[in-house]
Amino acid sequence: MDQRNPTISAISDFSRRELAVDEIDLVDLAVVLVRHWRLMLAVFFLTTVVGAAVVWLQDAKYQYSTIIVLGQRADGELLDSPEAVQAAIENVFLPAAAESADKTTRQLAVNVRVELPKASSAVVLKVAASKDKAGDINQLFSSISGPLIADHSQRFERLADPLNRQVARQEAVLAALSQDIVKLQAELPSTGQEARILLLDQIVRLQESHRLGQQELSQLQADIARTTPTRISGVPQRALSEAGASPLLIVALAAVLGSIFAVFSAFFAEFAASVRMRLQVGRLVGRQEA
Repeated sequence: MDQRNPTISAISDFSRRELAVDEIDLVDLAVVLVRHWRLMLAVFFLTTVVGAAVVWLQDAKYQYSTIIVLGQRADGELLDSPEAVQAAIENVFLPAAAESADKTTRQLAVNVRVELPKASSAVVLKVAASKDKAGDINQLFSSISGPLIADHSQRFERLADPLNRQVARQEAVLAALSQDIVKLQAELPSTGQEARILLLDQIVRLQESHRLGQQELSQLQADIARTTPTRISGVPQRALSEAGASPLLIVALAAVLGSIFAVFSAFFAEFAASVRMRLQVGRLVGRQEA
């Protein structure tokens, strides 16, 4: 009986596998995947469990936001443009607030975003955090908006004070005109015909002055009404839904990654088996030659 040398047989088997590399087709790929199905299942399961654990362990985060409504002058122009306020917050007020805050608040400050709604005279502060950080967020937003509102309040007062003084003066003038009109009207019954005509003419002129003065007062009051200070909308409002990707989406992505890693692990295991086979053949050849 013809008995083959074990070393030569191993070398021949390895050579046939090496020659088959250039002829790999879909069937060969399927065979590799089936051969390592246990490894693939373990990798897929482990990756999916890790994704689910991340979703389970991390705190749910919500979007907190507060609105800073910019003040405006009597002519309708803003005290500052939204772009200027955004730059001031990002480069001055936010770093200053973070510098004077504790560690937790500084971590929140890193994630604060300053947004400008389209066609609006407002600036929105936003940050994503868990429910237990509501107090820290309120303190942080107050530290950011406080210096801005204080600066705008001084500018608002410089605009509003002259208008208020003009209103006070105009009200005093109108009050004096009203008194003169009442006084003249009281003198009408006791005057003669010619004096009455003069009094009536004077009363008419005073009433016309009072009407014009009232119009001027209304204009001043309208200017005061249009002159508004910069203000904050209130405490930060929490969004109803969680911020970021939903838990189901994260688990689904983990499952997809698990599938990819499973396939990769199967081919890597096959590659490792080929390397081991080559090393074994090399050692057999070495012993044969020795």
